[in-house]
Amino acid sequence: MSTFSIVLLAFGLSMDAFAVSVSCGLNDPDLLIKEASLAGITFGSFQAGMTALGWILGFTFTNFISSYSQTISLVLLSLIGIKMIYEAFAEEPKVFSLTNIMLLLSLGVATSVDAMAAGVSLASLNIGLTFPAMIIGLLTFLVSFFGVIIGCKITQIISLNRIMNILGGVILISLGIRIFIS
Repeated sequence: MSTFSIVLLAFGLSMDAFAVSVSCGLNDPDLLIKEASLAGITFGSFQAGMTALGWILGFTFTNFISSYSQTISLVLLSLIGIKMIYEAFAEEPKVFSLTNIMLLLSLGVATSVDAMAAGVSLASLNIGLTFPAMIIGLLTFLVSFFGVIIGCKITQIISLNRIMNILGGVILISLGIRIFIS
């Protein structure tokens, strides 16, 4: 998998965290830098960690799944993408405050479950863990940090959440198709 594909994967995976981060920015502008930092660190760490967990699980069972690796990647990435697109139309955006640590950790897990499935895909394709997990974590940190700042500056979040989820979903489905074809 090329560096460009890994960055696209990271970008697609970070869209859930971005949408949540934007909604967090709508809360208290006085907490802007604090919430932006908390969002970036938490979501970036969870994305990288769940990617690693998925990779470990996938690598552990690689003998069982290696002959189906491209199909597994297509299915997992497409399911994640379809879920993101569905959620763009099925849910009303929520406004969250990151000052509650339990809520923050819950959001970290909720926004990174998809990264675990991506980690399984990486392992099934026999791709190393370190570089993709670092890119996924770093990009999610940046996207989440700036998502809180953007959320603080905008007033119409509904269309932005939907657009970001649709964009992330399309990227993940496209990446799955590309892996399957190659």
